[in-house]
Amino acid sequence: MQFNKQVQAFQEIRKFAHIRIDSSPVYKEISQELNTIGEYINANKLTIQIFSQFPPLSQGIYNFLSSNQSLQQFYQVTISEFPKISSKSPINSPPTLILKSNPTNGQQETRYQLSPNQQILIGRDYQRLSQDIRGQNSQLIVLSGYSKISSVHAQIQNVNSPESNYLNWQICDLNATNGTYINGDRIQGCRILNPGDRITLAYPSPSEKAAEFIFHCPPNSSTNNNQELEKLIESNIIFLVVTHQQLITASEYLLIDLVSKAQISGFILIVDTSGANEQIIKNVDSELANLHNLLTVKYPLLSNKYLLTKLPLYSFYQQDSSTPLHPTIQQQFERLYSILMNLTQNKDEIIFSQVNSKLNVQIFRIEELINQQETTLKKNIQRTEELLQYQSIDDWREQVRKAFNRVREEKSEIFNYSNNNLRRSSTDFIAPFISGSFLQKLKLFIDKLNPVVTNQDGNVGIELQSEMNLNTHEAILQFCKDELTSWVDQEWNRISHGLNSLNQNSYMTLNCLPSLKLKNSFNPIASKINIQESLQVSFVEIQNSMSFQDAKHQNDNSANLLMFGSQIATVAIMAAIQNPMAIIQGVGLARMLMTFRGTNLNREQLQTLKLDQTVDNLKQNLFNFYQGIARYMLDRVIQDMNTTLVAEDKQFRKSLEAIEEQFNTYFNEIKRIIEGYRIKQHSLTQERILLDQIKQLERV
Repeated sequence: MQFNKQVQAFQEIRKFAHIRIDSSPVYKEISQELNTIGEYINANKLTIQIFSQFPPLSQGIYNFLSSNQSLQQFYQVTISEFPKISSKSPINSPPTLILKSNPTNGQQETRYQLSPNQQILIGRDYQRLSQDIRGQNSQLIVLSGYSKISSVHAQIQNVNSPESNYLNWQICDLNATNGTYINGDRIQGCRILNPGDRITLAYPSPSEKAAEFIFHCPPNSSTNNNQELEKLIESNIIFLVVTHQQLITASEYLLIDLVSKAQISGFILIVDTSGANEQIIKNVDSELANLHNLLTVKYPLLSNKYLLTKLPLYSFYQQDSSTPLHPTIQQQFERLYSILMNLTQNKDEIIFSQVNSKLNVQIFRIEELINQQETTLKKNIQRTEELLQYQSIDDWREQVRKAFNRVREEKSEIFNYSNNNLRRSSTDFIAPFISGSFLQKLKLFIDKLNPVVTNQDGNVGIELQSEMNLNTHEAILQFCKDELTSWVDQEWNRISHGLNSLNQNSYMTLNCLPSLKLKNSFNPIASKINIQESLQVSFVEIQNSMSFQDAKHQNDNSANLLMFGSQIATVAIMAAIQNPMAIIQGVGLARMLMTFRGTNLNREQLQTLKLDQTVDNLKQNLFNFYQGIARYMLDRVIQDMNTTLVAEDKQFRKSLEAIEEQFNTYFNEIKRIIEGYRIKQHSLTQERILLDQIKQLERV
């Protein structure tokens, strides 16, 4: 019944590991170990492992065991390669005992390097520690700040034999009132320390009254090497075969040490006395007696499990040897045979115990793996919570939504202000009654045009000219373009400054989640806007001169007309029609103007010639014409600015959408991760429940 339950537990644990073989390399290793256990169960035999540094000796005892059919029925025998350990191997770096910090009593973390030649004595009272006989040549650790620790509480020492170059350490509880704990379990007497063991004094877990140590080993320490060597011991019965010429070497002492830590049913040390005389045999008996005493003291758990004997194995060096044994020698071999056969009476119990032990090891590994996965999961969950500053995704979504609303409100205010201010500024810019307006500057520019006397093909006249190397039409248009460009640059600089501030403020407002490296999708606003294409328009040119015909070029009654701008000179026409004397006056004026040909007429000269009002009228006509062009140009550049503002508005919305997409992607990814953590957490909980059920089944 018990065996059937064990087999069921084995099958369940193998199924458990096999299903998860792809999730971790550890499960693959466990599955391989379970397959070996399965083979052991199916074989239903006790196992013998033979070690020797001398292959003929291993083969000799193997041949003896294999020659007996009764033993073959109950035992599966294998020869294992002896661990390759040199007695001259250097001692690796000793481990460190780390006293963990304790904020409640101000204890700082302290490290104590362990020395093979010095033990450590731990307690609360320095005087008692120093007076204790065990304190001589000991490193003292005084923990006066922990009230529950005994005056002389525990001792840590190297427990290796002098011949061994490998370090093992044990901690001994010195009958402390509140006890010594290893990984939360209270110990009785002494216990070998393993790398990473957590030692607490006076209580299972650290507190302000109970200290905590960590037994730390360097990565390449011998303790780790020993853990690998311990895997070599995997049978019910271990044979160690040595030669009488050198009874026990350092490597063989190490093997015995490993055997003492393994769960075995028997350890048999055989000294091959082949070729030994009586004196040598007596010496062997004496050495075996000494070894017996040593093993009894050092390895009390082996006291009822080991056999130290001597056998001449030469008869079994060859597998097909048929040499009859001497009766005395035959009795020695029969005694060994009898011991092995007696063990078979408890075969089922031994196999059950061995399987149970091996299963427990694998179950423990699975538990450790689940613990590690849970620890990693908790760290990942904590890291995710730290990313979100311990707020939920919904809370952050709400905060981000409010941030977007604030940005959109500010954006509406900035763009509305920019549009309204542009309309107001353009109105003020073109208003003729505002000092310094565009039209006032245009009027002043035209008023500064110089009246110059010209003579072309006998036509004497006055033409308005600028000081620039351009004709009057081009000069006035260039003036309008320059003024508009300057005004646009000034206005757009103000607008772009506001929009760039909006972009900066918007990014700062939206960049509210520290864990998200938000990409800034707001592009800088250009400080200038190109309006030259809108100003490249071909405008109709208006006449900017008036002319008089010289008397010698008269041809008919329509001679001597006075021209103003693009209109027929009304004054001259009316004079010719209504007042014949005006023609005579015009002819006389033309002759008079000839004396000023190529000269700029000043105001005094115009008054003398009675042309000042005529020139003023000509300038007014030019202003009336070009102010229409100026308004047209202004409308076009304002359209350009409005179009640019619309484009910037659209680009701003795209930038908001890009940032919103970043948030959505981030939140969805975090949500997916958290959901994955929840699924993993649920899976680990189910795995632990299932594992507990298997453990209960295995204990039935």
